Amino acid sequence: MQLQEIITHLEEARPNFHGRKGNHNWRISRKFLNYLVTVLRPGNRTLEIGCGYSTVVFAGAGTQHIVI
Repeated sequence: MQLQEIITHLEEARPNFHGRKGNHNWRISRKFLNYLVTVLRPGNRTLEIGCGYSTVVFAGAGTQHIVI
């Protein structure tokens, strides 16, 4: 599956990574996810705090990703 297809699937499925309580929405924008697709390369070393849509994109891009 291509990264753009993964992003589309995330937007359609809207998986609950952050335990939606109330009206909080912690998803990042598709525009930012598309930006990540343009800059990430397999083997890049990446680090983020938290887990969500971006984590899926980092993994899909083949980065060496650490999630805290």
